Amino acid sequence: MTPLHHSLIFVKSQEPAVVQAAVTVIQHLEHLKHPFALTVASAHALGGAYSDRVDSNIAPKTYDHMIVIGGDGTLLSAAKYAIQHQLPIIGINSGTVGFLADVCPTDLRILTTILSGDYFTETRHLLKVTLSDETTASALNDIVLSRQAARLLCYELFINDSFVCAQRADGLIISTPTGSTAYALSAGGSIIHPAIKAIALTPLCPHRLSSRPIIVPSDSIIDIHLTSPTAQHDALVSCDGFDMTTAPIHQATIQHAPEALQLIHPPHYCYFEALKHKLHWERSLTSS
Repeated sequence: MTPLHHSLIFVKSQEPAVVQAAVTVIQHLEHLKHPFALTVASAHALGGAYSDRVDSNIAPKTYDHMIVIGGDGTLLSAAKYAIQHQLPIIGINSGTVGFLADVCPTDLRILTTILSGDYFTETRHLLKVTLSDETTASALNDIVLSRQAARLLCYELFINDSFVCAQRADGLIISTPTGSTAYALSAGGSIIHPAIKAIALTPLCPHRLSSRPIIVPSDSIIDIHLTSPTAQHDALVSCDGFDMTTAPIHQATIQHAPEALQLIHPPHYCYFEALKHKLHWERSLTSS
C-alpha cells in the first residue's frame, strides 16, 4: 500500500488515560518527523496543548488519513467527519473494548508500520434512517427505536413492503455488521462478520417470547410504523447513541446508506482474533 504522509488527529474525551495516549501518539509522530495536525475539538480535549498544530479549516486532500484516539464511541463520532473529508481511519484504542481500534498506545511500532505503507483497508457500510417528518441521519453501528416512558411501544414491521409482524416491545435495534458487536450483541443479537452485506433487526424485550432477531440482505428497505398515538409520542430514534428527535414519530424507514467508512488495519489484523480478545473467549475448555 501507499505510505501515509499527513495525519489528522481526532481526540474527543478528556479522560486522563485518553489524554495521555494522545500525548504519547503526538510525541511519537514528532519523533518520526511525521507531519500532522489536530482538529479544533481535539486541541480543546487536550486542554489547549498543541494549539499551534490546530487546523481549523480542513482543506480537501490536505490529509490522507485520520488517527482517532479513544474508544469505539470516539471513533463513531469521528466517522462522520472522516466520511465527509474522505479520510480512512486508524484507531488508537484507549477505551474499554475498542472493536474498531486496532493499535495499542503502548506499542506504537504498529502505527509506524502502518504509516510506512504496510496495512490494508476495510470498508464499513452505514445505515440511513428517514423519519415521517423527513428528518434523516446515518449510523455506522445502529439505529435504535426505543421508548421514553415506562410502557411498551406498539409498532408494525415491514420489510420491502411485506408485513413481518406487529410487536409490543421496548424497541428495536437495526444494526450493521459493525454494530452487531455493540448494543445488538447485549440484546441477544448475532455477531455478523463485517464482510457480509446484511442488516440485523434485534427486538428489545419483546412481549411475545417467540420474537427473535432477523438478518436480512443489505439492500432491504425496513419500515417501522408506530401504531398508536401513545407509541408515537413515547418513541425515540437514535443513531449511534445520538438522539434524533423527541417529536411524535409516526414512521421510520431504514435502508443502506450511500456513504461508507474506510478503516485502516495493520497487516496482522484478524477479525476472529479481535473477537476472542475483546470478548474474552477462551482458547481451550481444558486448563493447562
